Amino acid sequence: MNEALSKLADDFFKNTLNSSPTSAIMRGYKEYFDQIWLQLVLRFDQNLKDLDKFEKRLNEIDFNNLSNKEIRILLGVFAGLNKRKIKNKQLG
Repeated sequence: MNEALSKLADDFFKNTLNSSPTSAIMRGYKEYFDQIWLQLVLRFDQNLKDLDKFEKRLNEIDFNNLSNKEIRILLGVFAGLNKRKIKNKQLG
């Protein structure tokens, strides 16, 4: 598996949990209960910066030699990235 893509997918998932404690709780990560309000206040601007970083990393991956599985991962990361960017623009 493409190491850069695998690391990107893992980091993106962890960032998704950190940036959306409600979603994390719904996925079973109960340790995010205390972070719900604090995250809303403190993380909004950081979320936008993080999304820009993920987009930059995504654009650095050579798509020409990816397997079908890696392409599915890539599409999932790309879809999640776009969805979060649209949501943040609507909130901002």
